[in-house]
Amino acid sequence: MKKKLLLIMMLLSVTLTSAQLSAGTTFNDGLLNYSVTTLADPGSPNTVTVTGFLSGATIPAALIIPATVTEGGIIYDVTLIGINAFKGKTTITSLVVDGDTTIDSQSFANCSGLTTVNLPNVTKIGPSPSVGLSFWNCSNLQSINIPVIQSISTGAFNGCSALSSITFPASLTSLSEINYNMFKGCSNLTNITVQYDTFIALGYNPVTSVNTSIFADVVSNASVVLTVPFGKKTPDYTTGDVWKDFSTIVEAPALSIKTHGAKTFEAYPNPVTNNLYFSSNDVDSVEIYNILGSKVSSQKVNNGVNTSSLSKGVYVVKCQNDKGVAIGILKMVKE
Repeated sequence: MKKKLLLIMMLLSVTLTSAQLSAGTTFNDGLLNYSVTTLADPGSPNTVTVTGFLSGATIPAALIIPATVTEGGIIYDVTLIGINAFKGKTTITSLVVDGDTTIDSQSFANCSGLTTVNLPNVTKIGPSPSVGLSFWNCSNLQSINIPVIQSISTGAFNGCSALSSITFPASLTSLSEINYNMFKGCSNLTNITVQYDTFIALGYNPVTSVNTSIFADVVSNASVVLTVPFGKKTPDYTTGDVWKDFSTIVEAPALSIKTHGAKTFEAYPNPVTNNLYFSSNDVDSVEIYNILGSKVSSQKVNNGVNTSSLSKGVYVVKCQNDKGVAIGILKMVKE
């Protein structure tokens, strides 16, 4: 009996292994083409690159790139949108990328009909600092949501002349200065919000005849506003190269807390992405409620409170002292 069971297991193993496509194999889901990038090493995750639309497929106005795709009973993670994959597809008006999928060079270049981009889980625009132009000349792109982005490569938004605002989230650690053209031609970009706490230093192009900095075409607009985290404006942004060129630099407001005693204190930043901090040591613990009144978190204050596990939305935070007595209530916006 044991020998038969072992034989069955071996046969199942062979069947499953044979179903896993090797690197370079291509397939489609009726709309998108994929190329397998799974490594040959045993145990490697199954991964694919999106290479573009299937020939003859009807191109949707609202394009959604899935986080995973299944072929032959095997689930593949979609880890990359390939070079030039959707370049020049002018009928695409909106884009959602569901997974942590890197966007390669010129993946959406010249998509002039594209107006909104939502990248809720994407951590890289461009596979490296020098490989970019991912949304080059998307001239009607108005808004982009990048809540967990970590790095943005060269020329990512070059020619996005309709882009009016962008938020650099707390997760961002790198803005590529290669060619100094990340926001070239972004003449309508009037609101830039910085949410990360660790200052990212920028510099000027030594070849001063072109692209003097990544924000050169932005800071020339007198109406542009740079919003930085509460308490971080001076000295980094007022004296740091490139950042100091913004004519208007403001700090995000602290959250105002209504207290039951004479004391008043503040919580910041607002909106919050990760940690929420308090200006008073009187806050010992908090309870966080969603808009339906359900308690979603209860925490001791230890160098702030961590909100990273909360979904985007509006919450009510009840602040308590070390005796468990409520001393203040605030409204918190989670991004």
